Amino acid sequence: MPLRHIPVCNTGVYVAPSKTKISEGECVGLRCRRNEDFDTGLQFVGKVDDIASLRSVAFCVLSLPDTDPQQLEIQGSSVFTKSSLMLTPEQLRHIICNHPLRKYSFGELSVNSEQSVELVSHRKLEIELYDCHFEDQGQAIVDWLERQNGKEVFPSAYFPRCNCVAKLVEFFSPNVRALVVDVRFFVCDRAGRAPVLQALRNGSFRPRSLEISRFCNWDRDEARTIGQYMGQLLNAIASPYCNLRELHLAQISMRIIARDLEQSLLTVLQHSHSLEVLGIYSNISPLEFPAMKILNAASQHMYLRKICFYPPTTRPPEIGRPFRLWMENNRSIDIQFNDYRDGDKQPHLAKWRSAVFSVFTMLMDAMLCARDLRIRSHLLVTALRTCHSIPDRLYYLLRRNMWRSVLVCQGIKNE
Repeated sequence: MPLRHIPVCNTGVYVAPSKTKISEGECVGLRCRRNEDFDTGLQFVGKVDDIASLRSVAFCVLSLPDTDPQQLEIQGSSVFTKSSLMLTPEQLRHIICNHPLRKYSFGELSVNSEQSVELVSHRKLEIELYDCHFEDQGQAIVDWLERQNGKEVFPSAYFPRCNCVAKLVEFFSPNVRALVVDVRFFVCDRAGRAPVLQALRNGSFRPRSLEISRFCNWDRDEARTIGQYMGQLLNAIASPYCNLRELHLAQISMRIIARDLEQSLLTVLQHSHSLEVLGIYSNISPLEFPAMKILNAASQHMYLRKICFYPPTTRPPEIGRPFRLWMENNRSIDIQFNDYRDGDKQPHLAKWRSAVFSVFTMLMDAMLCARDLRIRSHLLVTALRTCHSIPDRLYYLLRRNMWRSVLVCQGIKNE
């Protein structure tokens, strides 16, 4: 017979499976589960008039050492109401800092200002907070961020369905140089969308680089929502007042999203006056390399100087005639490949960089025959910008230019 609950000696508190029915006079302090496994769900139950014992027992259990790295999800007592997070700021600091390998998420909780700072300050905003009510609407987090004074780099910030989003977006816009956002931020936080769109459209969005990732693993309705929102966002980037210089769209693996993004990106390339770098990291058409519609539109853009792709996984690399012709006419645009932290792509990086460089080299070999030193110097500057990631090939071009210069000088002397 399975054990229904585990009493904790002399406290009046017990730990039970998450759906265990409680008795009159009892309350659930918090619920938790490990590694996103619903079968591991537990709840801490105690007397309504003895929250101190309930808090103490929950803290002691959460402080126990792990035998291996864990992902721990801590939730409020009910999915329908936001119960107060019972752990004190000091207790939160202890369980977060003393378990550096443990990943945390907190959900369906009401959080005061001191607790909110503890939740974000020790892991650079990497602890996931969802469906949480911030009593101060996130003002304490903003105050803490302001005190960092540029000392920290925050890899991401993700607060789905939390009422702190508006204040955070308002703070991030004028105070960071690069903003990296999971697309879930926009899907789950409808209230967080409007400030970003408005800031991009009117030029008050100060970050010069915007990176949006995780365009994958969505159902059809969610994918449609993403496509609609990204259409609005990219339309805002196409505004003549937008100051964004770099845009990176990563982990695009759903065709329905890729098609929507392609159409929106074509609009951006037609109207944007500020974009200099575009990253499209996709392994499906129509956005996988070479994405000729995007490249053809980019060739008409006045300021775009770099386009980044995933390296395709085909072996050996095949550079088709359309791309060769495009590159012949657009030597000033740098084509780069980035594995974007995807281990499956990394082995193909060097091959594709070399393949594109070989096309570039074939064009340069002919151009370096020019007698005019200024023309050759201009071509070499283009090569340095375009092929800086392949130093051995640059060495080849520099040596060839030196050899050509010697021949030209000898010809002048003979004349």
